[in-house]
Amino acid sequence: MTTIFYLFSNVFHIYATYQFSNVFLQKKKESAKSDIVLFTLYYIINSCAYLLFGNWIINLLSNFVPYCLIAIYHKNKFIYSIGSSFILCAVLIVLDTLVVAIQSVLNIHSIFFEQGFVSNIVMVAFVNIVSHSFFKKNQLNVSLPVMYYITVIIIPFVSIIIGYLTAVKLNIVSLICSVIILLINVDMFYLYDNLINLFSEKYENNIIEQQNKAYLNQLHLMQESQMKIRFLKHDMKNHIINMQSLLSAEKYDQLKDYLAETNDYIYSNNVIIDSGNETIDSVLNYKLAPLENNSVEKSYHVVLPEQILISSFDLNIVICNLIDNALEALSLLGENDEKKITIDIVYKQGYIKILVGNSFDGIIHKDKRTRKNDEINHGIGLKSVQNIAEKYGGLLKTDVSDNWFETSVIMYEK
Repeated sequence: MTTIFYLFSNVFHIYATYQFSNVFLQKKKESAKSDIVLFTLYYIINSCAYLLFGNWIINLLSNFVPYCLIAIYHKNKFIYSIGSSFILCAVLIVLDTLVVAIQSVLNIHSIFFEQGFVSNIVMVAFVNIVSHSFFKKNQLNVSLPVMYYITVIIIPFVSIIIGYLTAVKLNIVSLICSVIILLINVDMFYLYDNLINLFSEKYENNIIEQQNKAYLNQLHLMQESQMKIRFLKHDMKNHIINMQSLLSAEKYDQLKDYLAETNDYIYSNNVIIDSGNETIDSVLNYKLAPLENNSVEKSYHVVLPEQILISSFDLNIVICNLIDNALEALSLLGENDEKKITIDIVYKQGYIKILVGNSFDGIIHKDKRTRKNDEINHGIGLKSVQNIAEKYGGLLKTDVSDNWFETSVIMYEK
């Protein structure tokens, strides 16, 4: 019966270790299935080491070595893998020592304490508090209510008391009660994790929606600007007739003013891109106008048909986000740095490919989505682009080399 108690308890020890790995290790999203296999092997090795040898050093190594190998498997740096393994062992030693000290002071004799159930409950609670407090596990750094931390502390504490009262004697009833208590704790933490992720996702979608509304307003301004250009082209014949009349009448001052006014109008509505698609041209001309009078090296290649079976609104959000990111990166470069931007937008039968490349300072923060102070309301532009690309069966890809950052998007017509 003691062995069965331990084996059930060790399941939750491995679960706590798995949660620990999610905090300290860099993992890919698709690693969940491989983790099931890896941590199952971890459980077998750790359980066998304890049951066969019963030596604390071997037991410690049976935690250190498998965890370190898992960290290396996920392509974490060797030093980082060793370091996180040491941290895991240190946490296990501290928590076990704490539980043993409490057991000794209170003179508690219970299988619930002796077979690691209490240590595992404390471990799960500790990892969850650390992940949501210090490492800000939720993507948008949503601040958690105080009640969350109170619940995280109270439920394990109450569980320990109930477990102590029900598991004084070693029998099947105490085993079932102990397992149920552990399941309740794990389920509670799992529920909170999912609620936090759901809240974060809704919050992120709300920000994306607000950004899209802002881009819609910009789109209206761009279209108004493009309309002015069309009006200018349409009225150019009348403008020429007026200027010829002023010239014939030798009204040079008025002609000078008229030319200056016309020049200002043309300058303020400069045509940079003329691909044949007025909607896309409006966006590009509006966004790229600030670059016309500076030292940025520019390369534009935009060839589009007049009609594309992709929502103009979605297409403009993609283009606006990519160009905004490029302009922000260029603004962070120094005066003596080489500044370059490349835009390549082409339509081929059935799909459109958008490529935006720019020079940048080479600094990338993997743990941050933006370098702006307001990280919550910025830095999700690429997530919005990815959502739209997937909506049209396409994909988003980013490439970084030296001081060059390039983003490409493919979207297929519906």
